[in-house]
Amino acid sequence: MKILHTADWHLGKILHDHSLLEHQEAILKKILDLGSDGSYDAMIIAGDIYDRSIPPGEAMALMSRFLRDFRRRCATPVLIIAGNHDSRSRLAYLAELLEDKDIHIRSSDADIHVPVIIGNAHFWLIPFLDPDISPADEDGLNAHERPLQRAVERIQAVMDRSKLNIAVAHCFTTGGESSDSERVFVGGSGEVSAELFHMFDYTALGHLHRSQFPGPGIAYSGSPLKYSFSESDDAKCVLSADVEKAGVNISPIALTPPRDLRRLTGSLKDLLENPEFKDAENDYVEIELDYIPPGLNPLEHLRQRFPHLFSIRKALPSSMHSPGPGGEVPGDTADGLTGGESELRGRDIQSDFASFYSRLHPDSPEIPAGKLEIFHSELQALRNEKGDE
Repeated sequence: MKILHTADWHLGKILHDHSLLEHQEAILKKILDLGSDGSYDAMIIAGDIYDRSIPPGEAMALMSRFLRDFRRRCATPVLIIAGNHDSRSRLAYLAELLEDKDIHIRSSDADIHVPVIIGNAHFWLIPFLDPDISPADEDGLNAHERPLQRAVERIQAVMDRSKLNIAVAHCFTTGGESSDSERVFVGGSGEVSAELFHMFDYTALGHLHRSQFPGPGIAYSGSPLKYSFSESDDAKCVLSADVEKAGVNISPIALTPPRDLRRLTGSLKDLLENPEFKDAENDYVEIELDYIPPGLNPLEHLRQRFPHLFSIRKALPSSMHSPGPGGEVPGDTADGLTGGESELRGRDIQSDFASFYSRLHPDSPEIPAGKLEIFHSELQALRNEKGDE
């Protein structure tokens, strides 16, 4: 059984107020070409089709065109589950009609125990399940493990182990490597043990945006595009999985975006002049500056070279201040305090407010006169209330 495994498309995603729909359409064309070449027995999309529960019309139209074009090109079955970003009811709209086209969408747990049968393989589709917030069971399962455990038990009760059994699920397995673009659950409550899937010949997972393998025969394809700058060094792909009773052979197939997402680090002069950064000039860029000269807005200068610059970060909280005589940056202290703690020691509240504001607005660190007037007014009112003249 040869499977093309993808997940976490997040159609309609907005990054730094910029729509990624055009790039998503381009990457879906590549997935369309791969999946419809006639070599696959099934294609899996393991959740988070859309970026939010009420996706924009353009995102829904893109998904509709993809399924239309895929079915026009080939008869390969498509298996889709809902992720935590998807609206179950919206994703399942026309699911019964699509079933007749061998496009199988599962967005609730009602039919978890009913497999989609393709040849000698039984596919068990497990959408993202709402957490069970009842008190912990004696076995210590958390709020997300409990409903998943119940789903797996329902499957086990009817599973034919002489067949290939392939699970499709959307969850965060313990020990998985996350990125900034995923929703995080407090205190690890959203994590589930990969051991829950031990009885399956292959488990195709969605939710984590980095391609990874949390256990034997268990894989995350990752998202097809980079959706945060924490993923700037990741290689994006879909997975080609050859599944047999004897084992699974998984091969990543690289996906190259129309425009990459990159994080650059250096001095302002270096970033403006160094030819090393020439290949990043057309990319989406986040820049981390080691030092920002006081009174200078680096954004307008850097955008002349990097027109798709999304954000600027400071390497250290103290980078708005000039380096010392020996080149050291104030805040790098030998007394065990961090830069921020060292800066704040012995300073007045106005300086603290100015520092806080500059960190919130690195592109325009000067406090507008109107906001400064409000700050002084509120500060004086607080002092009067406390009798602190």
